[in-house]
Amino acid sequence: MKNQGHSLALLFLCFFISILCSGCTKSENKDKVVIPVGNVVGTGSILNLSDYAESIEYIPLETNDSVLISKIDQIAFEDGAIVIKDDYYSCKIFDENGKYRCSVGSLGEGPDEFVSINEIDLMPGTNQLFMEAVPQKYFLYDTEGNLIQHIQYPNYPPDYNAYGVTRLNENIYYADIVSYLNIHYQGMLFRVDSSLSEVIKEYPNYVHREKEYKHGFSGTYEVATTYRFKDNVRTYKAISDTVFTVGPDMEMRAAYIFDFGKYKATPEWMLAKIRNKELKYVWPLNIQESDAFLFLKFFMGNHAPEQFTFVKTYSDGTKVNFPNYNVYGVFNKNTGELKLMNQPEKAQLGFKNDLDGGMVFWPNYISSDGKMVSFCNTQDFLDYYETLEDPSPGIKRLAANLPPDSNPIIVIANLKK
Repeated sequence: MKNQGHSLALLFLCFFISILCSGCTKSENKDKVVIPVGNVVGTGSILNLSDYAESIEYIPLETNDSVLISKIDQIAFEDGAIVIKDDYYSCKIFDENGKYRCSVGSLGEGPDEFVSINEIDLMPGTNQLFMEAVPQKYFLYDTEGNLIQHIQYPNYPPDYNAYGVTRLNENIYYADIVSYLNIHYQGMLFRVDSSLSEVIKEYPNYVHREKEYKHGFSGTYEVATTYRFKDNVRTYKAISDTVFTVGPDMEMRAAYIFDFGKYKATPEWMLAKIRNKELKYVWPLNIQESDAFLFLKFFMGNHAPEQFTFVKTYSDGTKVNFPNYNVYGVFNKNTGELKLMNQPEKAQLGFKNDLDGGMVFWPNYISSDGKMVSFCNTQDFLDYYETLEDPSPGIKRLAANLPPDSNPIIVIANLKK
């Protein structure tokens, strides 16, 4: 009887511990959202812009001989300022009506100059622009183009390659780390105080490697993409299935997990740089995030249902044909539903613009106040206008006052509240 009582007590203790552990696991995972990609590969439908946005507007950018934009590489829109990264060498600021304000920074090899621009980050509510430039320089400007601070990068091991430097708060920055000698860390935070910068936290690497590489890393697969969402920095790699977030407490957690199922590319394949099997896998290429949705761009290889070929023109005029294996999708953060998108027009990816009958729409940036921001080439807009049987009054007015050689048009779709 004594042994039986002891066994019952031990059984109860194990049951109680299992309940506690179950509760801990549930608590730890409550903020992780699983995105069921594998379940929907091969499906798709045309999604209407009106189901997500309540209105659309067009902002022609001012054009004159000293303000010419060759190609928009990156765009941001906050607090009445439109910031355009024009290819790799120029950054221009316009107001909310498209009137030119200023150009930011200057080319050169001086302390406050740069050779090219990697990334820009327009921070809401601050009227401040962070710029990551080459060679490994970081600048803080106001939205009138004035230099506020030349940010010093902290001392770090020489084998570290830092990418995607993103501002977490007023003086703390996140940087993704790629290293072919030190495989233990994948990111870090550094604090900027006046002219001094110091590393304050490093994050363990979450991508398993069998060994260190002595001759380099695996290119873009191993370089993370980072972006800010509210007061968090998000970071993700194509080599992984997880979008991580770093919040005000400076801890790193999983925010979203892509469940690719049988279509998941293994880290071993990506790190081995074997490209002849890539068309069998699926991975994320780009994420735009709003309060309620993730707007996703996937590489889907042979699983893309509407493949097509497009022509890419290089700066020297050379034209090359490329196959498109990308598929767009929208993930509803409230319901957990992922919808993959069919092309509303042949070889055009995005939402069908049923708000005013305009061109297919897809956001390149989402502002803190719920504006989905995109752009289009003026000549493309005018060519599309010619195909419309009954254009809306707004599109008709815009086309009537738009010279073909004008700067691009900013297109803004206001998300539903």
